[in-house]
Amino acid sequence: PGGWNCDIVGIQVSKPDYRPQGSKLAPSGFAFFSGWGFGFTHASGTPQGLKVNMGRSFNFCIEDILAYRHRVWRKGSLSVGMGIDLKNYRMTGTKRFLCDPSTQMVSYGPYPEGSTPGTSKIRTLSTTYNLKYIQMLGRGFRLAVGPEISLVRKPGKKHEIYTTYTSEQGEEKERFRNIRTNRVGLNLVGIVSYRNKLGLYVKYSPTDVLDDGFGPSFQTLTTGIMIMGL
Repeated sequence: PGGWNCDIVGIQVSKPDYRPQGSKLAPSGFAFFSGWGFGFTHASGTPQGLKVNMGRSFNFCIEDILAYRHRVWRKGSLSVGMGIDLKNYRMTGTKRFLCDPSTQMVSYGPYPEGSTPGTSKIRTLSTTYNLKYIQMLGRGFRLAVGPEISLVRKPGKKHEIYTTYTSEQGEEKERFRNIRTNRVGLNLVGIVSYRNKLGLYVKYSPTDVLDDGFGPSFQTLTTGIMIMGL
């Protein structure tokens, strides 16, 4: 009643439905906290010696903390939304991420001599703004595609390098915060969902993760599962 429709995860607040019975028109309205994504991240275009393990590099995102979706024709809608995106790039092998605190320059190199390699990660957090076209495919399936802009206000504690390894003295930890990530990035997003509940998503970013001149150049491909109210 009143145009409210509450999903398990997302909350869809739609305009009152005056559509004829049996119509398949998608409703227009607002959505809150819709599209919770859990996936794996692959670093592409990395220089030789920098290996990021996709099986251990994670992504968490909320595609639409707030979004407005407008029906444009019978089975299609446009969506404008704002969300967040957290990525964790984990390097494998005998090398680790490094950072010079005085210049904020990110690099990579071997672990200290005589130590046992552990894990080395770059973590990033950004706010995202997306424009998607949503097409109803039939039989409960929907496709959403479009560009997404990721913005970072300034370097902060959420942008860091975190490394662990074992030396003769025991477990060692290194943390470099406020690393210089790219302030503006571009993602190309594709989401296939079923019955507005569960879906698969892919995000490809052709822009560099680190700011130009502050570290090695590499891009990102992310894929995973998304819990909807799309």
